[in-house]
Amino acid sequence: PAGGKPMNRRNFLKIALAGRKLGYLPRCINKIPARQMDQGRMLAALVKEIDPAAPIGRCWR
Repeated sequence: PAGGKPMNRRNFLKIALAGRKLGYLPRCINKIPARQMDQGRMLAALVKEIDPAAPIGRCWR
């Protein structure tokens, strides 16, 4: 984020809302969003599906 430390891209880009982890973008597809967040941009996403039986952090698509 702007003015702070760059996002940790080594493993994954965490996706959170109000401090609660919703999931992550795997390393192979997070390069552009992570770079944009490092530049201070706000990003938005649309949750298309929720699987209540999935482990926490992997219940959305």
